[in-house]
Amino acid sequence: MLHKAEWSNVIAIRCESKKRYQKVGAWVNDSPIDEEAGEYALADVKHLEDLYLKLLGRLQSIGQLETFEKMESPIQQILPRLMERGAPLDVATWDTAVERLGKEARSLYKTALRVAPDHPRKGERKRPKSKTNLETWDWNFGSYNPRTQDENRQDALLALQMAGIEGLGDVRDSTLEAYLRDEGENELVQAILDYRQKLSQKGRMENFVKGAILGGRIYTQLHSYGTETGRITTSDAHLQGLDKTGEWREYLRDPKGESKILRADLDQIELRILARVVADATGDESLLSVYRDPLPDGSFEDLHTSTARTATGKKRITKKSPERTKSKATNFSIAYGAKPNMETKNYFDAFFERFPGVQEWQEEFGEIDDFWCTSLAGRKRFVDPYLTDGRYRRQGWPNREQRLNAPIQTTGTDIMKLAIIKMMETEPTFARLLFPAHDEAVIELLDPTKEEESIEWVTECMERAVVEILGEDLAKNVVDAKVARSWGEAA
Repeated sequence: MLHKAEWSNVIAIRCESKKRYQKVGAWVNDSPIDEEAGEYALADVKHLEDLYLKLLGRLQSIGQLETFEKMESPIQQILPRLMERGAPLDVATWDTAVERLGKEARSLYKTALRVAPDHPRKGERKRPKSKTNLETWDWNFGSYNPRTQDENRQDALLALQMAGIEGLGDVRDSTLEAYLRDEGENELVQAILDYRQKLSQKGRMENFVKGAILGGRIYTQLHSYGTETGRITTSDAHLQGLDKTGEWREYLRDPKGESKILRADLDQIELRILARVVADATGDESLLSVYRDPLPDGSFEDLHTSTARTATGKKRITKKSPERTKSKATNFSIAYGAKPNMETKNYFDAFFERFPGVQEWQEEFGEIDDFWCTSLAGRKRFVDPYLTDGRYRRQGWPNREQRLNAPIQTTGTDIMKLAIIKMMETEPTFARLLFPAHDEAVIELLDPTKEEESIEWVTECMERAVVEILGEDLAKNVVDAKVARSWGEAA
């Protein structure tokens, strides 16, 4: 134990040393930690202890100490263990897919060159130190920046102007897409847009795994409070950000086939939470009954399909119908506190006509002048004030949409974190949690013969978390679990 005088010496490290130890490179080499490095680390520990005690006092003063001790503290201990595991990645297949994107980008570049007017300096040799990858002058179709030196200037805008296309302030994807939508088809605009999008995708996916792969596994940083609602998020590599409908999630797999991926999702959890909130606040259990009461044949109603049928008057709507897709998006937007527009008005009307308690609760709760909102498990969230007046807002008042969204998504956070804690407390030897992705858990099945046992284990953990916060009525059929070779195939 250091005395106060010794702590003074520890903290009084030279500024030059402080700057050196604030860089990652000072800690990731194989050199032993010397006395100066040790003193720097000890000073950090001392400051962290003071900060920790002050934060505990603050948590207690706002009534959040129990939430911290029950959920956040265990999660803080779990996440480093998950980060250490990594996830299996078929590196060779990923690299092949990136190479394919590069070939497609080069082909689209040639197409854009073919339909573009000749560059005014076409064929002239560039200076040896030119930053572009062209030895002679030609279009590179990059984003135009007039402040860049002429030699290295990106020139997509100039190419379009020489082709007689005026009025574009930039060549962002949204600008080119708006031009095609408003002005109709244009071969050069489409060619440049296609090339730039493909080149951008190639760069993103190439950089996505850079520095994150070791021994055939991809590693991610997990952040316990990555959003205002308290959700766990990923970065470096941002695995949660991989497109659900694309091919890239399919490469999260064991290339040798020795393990499989189990994906377990909390089905319609936001609407289930809304059902509990509304039932508790208004006594209206009409939405709750959708999840509590089975149909005569023992199955449960598909809320998105039934809402679509009521809104459109069509009876033959399946899970693949576009009307159901719109209904699904609308139902969740209602749970998040959104307002209807011309395209969604019929869906809103159908939902509120059947579940009047939802509209009643939203109209009352959304207008309360209180910046604190609390989840069903007691987690508090501070919502933003409106900065301007508008149709649905008053300057300085709490953001209505955030007020309606806060108890829903924050309760979703609580359920998922509680489920993770339960999984880690009971984790079997034949399966292990890799990372959460919003409302789903991604699990590696180490023994593919234990598929049924793995699904039973994760289902029990997630259902117990739902029961603890929402009650048994809303835990029926709440877990959708599937085992497949890859994360993408398990969706």
